[in-house]
Amino acid sequence: MTGKQFGKWTVLKEALERKQDRYWLCKCACGNEREVAQKGLMAGNSKSCGCNRIKDLRGGAYGKLTVLERAERRNGRVYWRCECQCGNRVDVRGESLKNGNTKSCGCLKRGPKKSLSNHHKDQKRTRKKDPNTPIATAIRGVYFHKPTNTWDAYATIGGQKIYLGRFPNLKEALIKRTDAEENPSIFLNKEKQH
Repeated sequence: MTGKQFGKWTVLKEALERKQDRYWLCKCACGNEREVAQKGLMAGNSKSCGCNRIKDLRGGAYGKLTVLERAERRNGRVYWRCECQCGNRVDVRGESLKNGNTKSCGCLKRGPKKSLSNHHKDQKRTRKKDPNTPIATAIRGVYFHKPTNTWDAYATIGGQKIYLGRFPNLKEALIKRTDAEENPSIFLNKEKQH
């Protein structure tokens, strides 16, 4: 049997005999190795490790992660190589992507943290008194405005806190904030004109 192919399986060597059936160590075309019963191989009941049933996640977006390609299996589990919006690459278990347990390379957990500026402290104090005060988010310079269900964006440029506008969703507010950080001179000039 050694060297023979059965579907995606290639027989590597004989394994231990179990329950009156012979078993063979086989390698699947995807790289996974497993002991397979000879009966299953000969009858065509076992043609692969099950990788045929694995949903292709390439190109999918899960939180801040975009799936690039399938990575090597680890401990019998399927991993996918992903690129995070911050630029890092990480291998993530397929189940963790699909069930939402992993949404980034880890950058969401380690920062950015809430700014401890006086403005934020004042907002925390006044939020209970004034329901129209925007609520600080975990992203510096972005606040949720509950009465209008919109997002406010601010940036500190050249020591000045500049209001960048109100946006219908978090993504647009983040884009504007990123633009301000990358091109501060544009926003300073606009501020001087007003």
